Amino acid sequence: MAVKFKIVGLDETRPLDSAIKVAKTRIGNAYNASFESVLRAAFSHPDRMPQLRISKKKKEVPLEEYIDRIYNSYRTGYDSRPSVRTGNPSTTIPDEIIAAILPGLFRGADKAKIDSMISSHTRIMQIEILVGDMLEEYLSEKLQRHGWVCAWGSTVDAVDFVHSDGRMLQVKNSDNSENSSSSRVRNDTVIIKWFRRYSKKVRSFNWEQLTEITGVPDLSEENFQAWCIETIRNNPSIFHDTSENDPPPQLGLNFD
Repeated sequence: MAVKFKIVGLDETRPLDSAIKVAKTRIGNAYNASFESVLRAAFSHPDRMPQLRISKKKKEVPLEEYIDRIYNSYRTGYDSRPSVRTGNPSTTIPDEIIAAILPGLFRGADKAKIDSMISSHTRIMQIEILVGDMLEEYLSEKLQRHGWVCAWGSTVDAVDFVHSDGRMLQVKNSDNSENSSSSRVRNDTVIIKWFRRYSKKVRSFNWEQLTEITGVPDLSEENFQAWCIETIRNNPSIFHDTSENDPPPQLGLNFD
C-alpha cells in the first residue's frame, strides 16, 4: 500500500539515500544495521512504505517526521515483544447476544457456566493473538543470524521480515489467517509468504518450508513450543488473565 500523502523533503530520484541520510541524523547513535534493512525494504518499494496511522486526510508529511514515526513504531514494537511485555486486560466487551443464545444451545447451563464460557472464549482469543506475537519474536531470534531482520511495529507494509539481500517475508500463524495485509500482496512476487500450521489437519505444520526459504535448519514445532513455554516461565506477566477462578488453557502439544 503506497502512502496517501506526499513526503516533503524526500529526493524522489534517490529516495533510499535521502531517507538513510535523514535517519542517521535524527536517530544518532541508536541507528543500526537492522533498522537500515527496514528502511531499505520500505524506501526501495514505495508500495511497502507504511501509513503508520497517519490520517489519510493529511496531504503532506515532512521526511523528518516520517522517519521519526517509522523509528518510533519500530522501537515500540521491539520494546513490547512478548518476552519483556506486561499483558493488558482485554478491552473488548463480549456481544450480549452470546449470553442470550448460549442457554438455548447448552441446555441446563446456569449463569455461572455461561459466564465461564464467555470468559474462556475471550481468553482464547487473547492467547491466539499472543501466539502470533510469540511466533514473530521466536523467528526474529532464529533468523537474524541468517540475515533476516524483523520489521517490528509494522514498519514495512504487509511484511514481517526483510533480508539483507532484498527478500521480504510475510508470516502467518495459520493457513486460514488471511487478512487485509496478506490479500494485498497475493499477486506480489517480491514477497514470500509462509504460514506455521495447517488449519484442517491435526498436528500438521509447515516448518520445513520455512527452512527451505531461510536456510535455518533448527526450526520445528517442538522447538517453537518449547521456546513459548520457557518465555512464559521467564515472564509470567506476559498474559493478563481477567478471570480469578478459572485458570487459562495450557499451551503445548504432546509429541510423544
